[in-house]
Amino acid sequence: MPTFRRPADLPHRLRDLNDALHVLHELAGLPSSRRISNSILNDNTLPATASHERVRSAFSKSVLPRWELVLSIVTTLGPLADRNVRMEKERFHTLWLSALRESRGEPDFRDHSEPLISATSVSANTRQPTVGGEQFTLNMTRAVTDQLTEALAAIPARPLVPKELSRISHGPGVYQLFHRDRRVYIGSAPASIEHRLARALRKLSGRRNIDPADVFFNFLKVEEDLDGLSPHHLLLKREKNSGSAPWNQNGFGNLDPGRRRDSADISKQHFDYQYPVNLDYQIPEVVGQWPASEAVRTLKRTLPYGFRYAKSLQTNSQVIDFGTTPPTMNDAMSLLTRNLGPGWQGTALLGHVILYPETRQYPSAQRTYLPLSTADEQR
Repeated sequence: MPTFRRPADLPHRLRDLNDALHVLHELAGLPSSRRISNSILNDNTLPATASHERVRSAFSKSVLPRWELVLSIVTTLGPLADRNVRMEKERFHTLWLSALRESRGEPDFRDHSEPLISATSVSANTRQPTVGGEQFTLNMTRAVTDQLTEALAAIPARPLVPKELSRISHGPGVYQLFHRDRRVYIGSAPASIEHRLARALRKLSGRRNIDPADVFFNFLKVEEDLDGLSPHHLLLKREKNSGSAPWNQNGFGNLDPGRRRDSADISKQHFDYQYPVNLDYQIPEVVGQWPASEAVRTLKRTLPYGFRYAKSLQTNSQVIDFGTTPPTMNDAMSLLTRNLGPGWQGTALLGHVILYPETRQYPSAQRTYLPLSTADEQR
């Protein structure tokens, strides 16, 4: 059987990886892509299944394949090629990480003139002796950042769904979010990665222009005391100018920004501008008649985005009828402002919703709710 087509004009490190895959395939007897795919499918220890088209693409496409695909292929072909599978995994992992760095324009870790320094074993690069002793260069931050980057790159991304989150054991660490195939956020979890990811899923479930089913994550447990080095900030510092984590520093991690920030003019790059809150989000918890105080408390507790209101509503006993079918947030705000009467205004900002006794225009309002009006004022 003929071998797979070799792509032309590959970057140097990606060519090394691709050549190694082709050599392993030849040593394994040139099995077909369907045979490799079926073997991967039948091996429950592998991180992911792969169609025969995906298998073929790992050999023939001019792009870096995902590590979980390379791992599955190497694990399948290793025994057929009479190779030590553990050693082959390590060899291909090194080749893959090198190609990944090359794709990011980073120096290859195999070409470092200075030694890598782990968080648990710090070594020194000794140069020529100087008067009074030897000169030592300790590049601790680069070493730790390299190890974090490489470890995360080797971990397959999982769907951001409750089933996957339930499998995460309690503990601190760092995580990454991917929108489809693009990394968009680097986060830290001082206590619980599961809790932070669940909060991210909840936030995304109440946004327009994005489907949580298109969001994936991976994570790394970091339990070691790094003497003040923050893994999260080390990763962010490396990616600061690359644009590869656009949700960082752009509002995704924000909680309630506070009353003073309600009047801020949101830029087009901000997370809230690109993915504003979904006012069509249904709220089955407030069906029927509710005192205003209980209604606003329930909305605040159940909505997947922020809802802030005047303190005077905490004791407001006026009964509001929300109807017999679950209202949307848009319906609920219309009913609240109309029943509360003159002087009240509800405002749906891009990232949260507010309800206060005021008459005010907000530069980033997507909708304003006024009492006794037959239609909401749309901005």
